[in-house]
Amino acid sequence: VVDAATAPTVATARMPTTRAKPAERKRGRPASNAPKPSGEPAEAAEAAMPAKRRMGVAVARRASPRHTQPALVASAQQAPAAPVQLAPAAPVLSSEGVQAHSDASTPGERQAPEDLLLMAEAPENPLPAAGGRKAAAARKDPAKEPPAEVELSEYERERQANLARNRAYLQSLGLLESARALRDEMPARTAPSKARGLQPARKQREAQTASDPRRSLRSKGMTPEGDFAGGVHAEGADGSVVVMVAGEAVRYSAAAALRLGTDAAAEESVAKRSRLSVNISFRSLNASESIDAAYLQLLRAPSDGPLKASVKSSERAVPFESAPMLGKISNLSLREARVAKLTKRDIVHLAFQPRSDCLLLAAADKAGHVALWDVRRADETSAEKEEGEKDDAPDGVLLLQPHEQYVSGLKWSLDRPSRLFTASYDGTVRVLDLSRAPASSSIGVASSSASWSLVLHSDENDISALEVDAAGNVAWWADNKGAMGMVDVRQKTSPSPPLYLHDRKINFLSLDPGDGIRLASCSTDATVCVWDIRALGKNCKSEHTIGHTKSCQSAVWAPSGSGELLTTCYDDTLRIWSALELKLAGGAKVKASPKLSIRHNCNTGRWIVPFRAIWTAAADGIVVGSMHRQMHLLEASSGGLVKAYGSELMTAIPARNAAHPTLPVLAGGTASGRVHIYS
Repeated sequence: VVDAATAPTVATARMPTTRAKPAERKRGRPASNAPKPSGEPAEAAEAAMPAKRRMGVAVARRASPRHTQPALVASAQQAPAAPVQLAPAAPVLSSEGVQAHSDASTPGERQAPEDLLLMAEAPENPLPAAGGRKAAAARKDPAKEPPAEVELSEYERERQANLARNRAYLQSLGLLESARALRDEMPARTAPSKARGLQPARKQREAQTASDPRRSLRSKGMTPEGDFAGGVHAEGADGSVVVMVAGEAVRYSAAAALRLGTDAAAEESVAKRSRLSVNISFRSLNASESIDAAYLQLLRAPSDGPLKASVKSSERAVPFESAPMLGKISNLSLREARVAKLTKRDIVHLAFQPRSDCLLLAAADKAGHVALWDVRRADETSAEKEEGEKDDAPDGVLLLQPHEQYVSGLKWSLDRPSRLFTASYDGTVRVLDLSRAPASSSIGVASSSASWSLVLHSDENDISALEVDAAGNVAWWADNKGAMGMVDVRQKTSPSPPLYLHDRKINFLSLDPGDGIRLASCSTDATVCVWDIRALGKNCKSEHTIGHTKSCQSAVWAPSGSGELLTTCYDDTLRIWSALELKLAGGAKVKASPKLSIRHNCNTGRWIVPFRAIWTAAADGIVVGSMHRQMHLLEASSGGLVKAYGSELMTAIPARNAAHPTLPVLAGGTASGRVHIYS
């Protein structure tokens, strides 16, 4: 019988043993350096123990026979004891047991499994005994097993106290309630919806049937035809190849070489040249004829007529009555339904149709495409898209290709909103004029009557800029060599040959809407010139020549008719110029000076098209792209930042922008061909 007062002593008693090797403890084998049995009977070995030790072994033997080591219960009549087989230590669940097992007096002293067993049987241990029927029942039913009350260490108690103190301090400041309120106000993140507008080329390739894969002529058992039949004579580093045709070396570009034949390349080149000199029918690349006809009806019939401010030149000196002021466009937002991919390449031009009964945007890219986007139609079909329904025109986007190369100009006529002018590096100027097309209820007749009419075709000039008057009767164009010309849209003739007005490429042309006489041109030669269109001719001189330190990308007159000119230069400065009046008869020319200079990062690098700052519709603000993937709205009077429009939906830099002339709407186009509508 063990006295209760001696039980704690028995539970914490330690017997010095030799530490077993880690590998042997892990496998449950006896330590190789453990003391060898001396051959004495187990009873003699037990008699050699201290009195308290013998008492504890007896208690353990009676309490749990299963956990008793055979070497400790052997009788005196047994043969000499075999080597003691120590079982691996059972996991200790109490903090006292862990402390007793780890705190040995020397690194070589550790508690034997018998000591851990005694500690598990000690009265102060809150856990039940390892054996017995009650313990087995508790293991079968974990819900009835009493929880382990583990005593925390001093470090853990200090950590918990610090956490409680910090929590109380935050509670006193009211920060916990604020954080909880912010979490409740944050909208739940939803899975991204399907892409709007044009589908990526990858999805289009996946849609193709697998029954017609691309295969080389060699795998088909065929021989190449044409000039490539004799093999490639040489290959250049740029992918071009040289073949021998009738004993003469002929070089072909990489694109022609990939087609494995010159016949197809020659036919394609002839077809492109033939398309440049004729009208191109209005036929989309991504929709059916019925959708094309619906767009023509939308473009043809504006309900509000021409803008009042462009009817009489005397009325253009005041801002548009319907133009939204700066305050109305300083708090716009971007919705996911108003983000769509319009073009295949980088967007270089954006322009809203000048009418208020519909929201229609035109965009142009580097590959000769022009896209039309009915934004309100996209709002109507956004719910259908989420439900998985399909539409012939993806989200109201219609893609056309009136040109073969980079689109360098895109202009709507103010007096006739159904006229859309375009120009390209392919040397052509075209107009989509629906005001004269016969309206018909028949879809077939309506779609076949519209076309991109050819206004100008020049094989010698790569047109780089375009401007038209308010009525859409006269167009001015410029090229990469500094030449500028004029063409009469009604007769499609040029009254005079091109005039070389700049030393290098002309990047932008702008006609003053106030008087319709002053024409501004900006060039890569770092100059901005103001011309009197009535005096344009041989040996003509500019009314004003404004020098800059670097290349100028745009020069835009204020739409209010105030006579202020906004320029964008590569020297990271936006400037507003005033006092650009025409030279009076016999009077001296007034020297121009910037009214306001605004610092703005305009170095877009190689892969982003240059920024071109624009006016807001009321000419009281400036919109320009930012390298921080934002659109900056600036105040025209002070140059201060009013709003930086940015969103997680706008993942690229909006280098080109547009402001609606009558509605509080802004648009930004990126190099990925996507347009973002803030409204």
